[in-house]
Amino acid sequence: PAANEVIRHFRGSNRYVFDYLAEEVFQGQADQVQNFLLRSSILTQMSAEVCNAVLGITDAQSLLEYLERQNLFVVSLDQERRWYRYHQLFRDFLLNRFQWEAEEEQLRLQAAAGDYYARQGIWDLAAEHYVMARSADGLASAIRALAPAYLQSGRVETLRRYIHELPPSFVDREPYFLLYRGHALRYRGQIEEAIACYEHACALYQAQGERAQVCHALTQLARVARSRGDYRQAQKLAQSAVAPAGEQDHAERAEALMALAKTSGFLEGMAQGYKLGEEALEEARLAGPALSRSDRARLLCSQAQLSWWHGDPFACVAYCQDALAAEGIGPELAEGEITSPIACRVYVVMATPYLYWGDLPTARRLAERGLALAEQLQFAEWLPMAHAAVGSVLSRQGELAAGEEHQRRSIALPREMGVESYAQLMASGFLASNLAQQNLLPEARQVCEEVLHLYAGSPETYELCVCRSVLGDVLLDMGARDTAREYFLDLRRVCEARRFRLPLAMVYFALGYLYLEEGRREPALELIRRSMDIVQHANGVQLYVDQGQRALVVCRAAQEAGIYPTFAERVIGALDSVRRPPSRAVGRSVLTAARRGEKDADRDIEVICLGGFQLFHDGRELGKEVGLTGKPRELLAYFVTHRGRRLPLDRILEDLWPESDPARGQAAFHTTLYRLRRGLAKAAGPGEYVRHESGEYQLERGRFRVDVDLFDAHLEQAQSDAGEAATRAGESAVDLYTGPYLATLYCEWCEEERRRLDAAYMTTLRLLTAHYAAGGDYHHAIAACERMLDVDPLLEQVHCDLMRFWHRLGNRAAVEKQYRTLTRLLTEELNADPMPETQALYMELTRQ
Repeated sequence: PAANEVIRHFRGSNRYVFDYLAEEVFQGQADQVQNFLLRSSILTQMSAEVCNAVLGITDAQSLLEYLERQNLFVVSLDQERRWYRYHQLFRDFLLNRFQWEAEEEQLRLQAAAGDYYARQGIWDLAAEHYVMARSADGLASAIRALAPAYLQSGRVETLRRYIHELPPSFVDREPYFLLYRGHALRYRGQIEEAIACYEHACALYQAQGERAQVCHALTQLARVARSRGDYRQAQKLAQSAVAPAGEQDHAERAEALMALAKTSGFLEGMAQGYKLGEEALEEARLAGPALSRSDRARLLCSQAQLSWWHGDPFACVAYCQDALAAEGIGPELAEGEITSPIACRVYVVMATPYLYWGDLPTARRLAERGLALAEQLQFAEWLPMAHAAVGSVLSRQGELAAGEEHQRRSIALPREMGVESYAQLMASGFLASNLAQQNLLPEARQVCEEVLHLYAGSPETYELCVCRSVLGDVLLDMGARDTAREYFLDLRRVCEARRFRLPLAMVYFALGYLYLEEGRREPALELIRRSMDIVQHANGVQLYVDQGQRALVVCRAAQEAGIYPTFAERVIGALDSVRRPPSRAVGRSVLTAARRGEKDADRDIEVICLGGFQLFHDGRELGKEVGLTGKPRELLAYFVTHRGRRLPLDRILEDLWPESDPARGQAAFHTTLYRLRRGLAKAAGPGEYVRHESGEYQLERGRFRVDVDLFDAHLEQAQSDAGEAATRAGESAVDLYTGPYLATLYCEWCEEERRRLDAAYMTTLRLLTAHYAAGGDYHHAIAACERMLDVDPLLEQVHCDLMRFWHRLGNRAAVEKQYRTLTRLLTEELNADPMPETQALYMELTRQ
């Protein structure tokens, strides 16, 4: 049979049979042929010239032609019959036999092959032969030739393997190899090990008096410190790197200056950072060919980041395009054989301007291309930023679940590696925005507060300001305006001092909105003008669109005042075209629809308690402008909670002023009640609003429409009706439940009602799940189960129901994913395994 048919047949356990047959074939050859077979097996590809040079013979061509004629497991690689190779199984057989018979000879020939390819400048093949020859000196020379190109092209794993093959004692005394080992480790996300390599290399270079290389090692340490969020240490290291570089060492000076720019910009102001970045690019120009193409591209990409932080997205994109050109990549998105870590960086950085210009398709293509490259190249250092970029675009396109998954990955990766605090903070802000779009406001707030607490005491950097600004937006969504105002006032101070232009623009926006709501029109319009002056020059329409209803209020005020009316019109038009997911406004709209046509409905005050605490009258939210903040607002929430009861004064004082003595408590109560009544009267006309009879107080229920009453009405209908009517009533109740009762208040007096409503919500979801499942509507059943898990992720029975529903839909992968999710949650939260019944169910559902 033909050799290739034999090879194809002998796989797996048949390998031993092949070795037997190969032995028979081998033994049937003349001594000269056997000798050639064994010695030439060290070569992955063979030509007569290579065989003659490496093996020290003169008749290689005739031997190769003989092997081909005899069909001895050899394949010609070109039509001219110049290049050949052995079938891999046969080559493995020959190599094993050669090593067993003459290991020293095999090592000598491997070294000779390495020397031959090194003389030809084919360092890839030389390195592989030096590895097989165990030649440290030869491999070291190959690494010196290959390392820069391998690092720049993403072949970091191969570079790491080569360095690993060198004896540890050899590497430890050679700072060059320590540096490249550090690069490879950092690329893979092994940061602590990388730092140790850089520090050791720096010490060796200092002892040798190599000033330029000391600069290089310090620059690497500065970059790592910055990626870990230690900006002050990074600035100190970068300043130390600039000093030894020397005026004429332009290449190292450029690298050190750029590292300094990316730290000083955050610590001393972005104008200073941008200026230093320009100085670094000038040094790069002076360096000429001493600076590699990829290093030049990386500097341009860094200046693109500085341009964005400085508030100039157009310069950001221009520098990104220059960086791609420096790498030899055309202006179009190349989907071919690009394997450049620089291209990965550039695509991720360039996605952000397109995102905020509102060009979401281009932003998505760029972000996804960057992520694909990061994963392809195993570029761990930039994976967090790539996931963050993709998640941001998906969230803006309404793919909230997918966007959330990418953002959570972007947060988890830096924690695993101990790097990229920038990505972790930015992704936390993006995730909070995503959760706010899903109306998960308490969770959004928690995400921001947790990461901000983690970095408490850190310098007030760009990413911290962005995350704090998002928290301010979430607080506004939750109705906590006083707290939000304090956040934004403090952020104004920081952003103005640091010249963080785009975050500053959104701080001006938020304060302008708050002042409009408070009736302070003149200062509001001045802040809006400042905000629009920055944003419209940057064409950042999406920054305003992200603000939703607040942007509508601000832009209409701007139009009336003649402030950038064209830009305001663009934002309003963009808002009209955006379909937003349901939010707490759904509860309000349902409540409003339920009362249409009722007598004196325009005098009612709408109260939203599910998911927060909001008040509306005649389409307008009531807050500070009528004095309904702070303690008066809390007192109203208290009376709304107990709206069916007459409350004695001592009970009220015990719940709301427990620390005050009776006299002070009574004075505080009466003052607060007066302010509450005055605010309500100012908003909705004269009235008592809270009645007082025989020393007891009770809410005047006829003046209020409370979402909880409608929720309870739907529940009662769902329990009393049957069939589709009951289902529709249950769905209406579930739609009203947009979060826990009075989610923004942390008071014992509302806990009982909160627990009651939580339980009612869960009961309704269970009833709906049973109804959907009985009718074969498994998609809706799954959605109901997932809402239950949003409340309590550890409900094991609900996880089991989900596995059953996915199984009935024929989605085995989803069954397995659900079980893995349950297992992980139980392990992390309870250090427990799923119940035996759950394990048995999983085995049954996944049985082939």
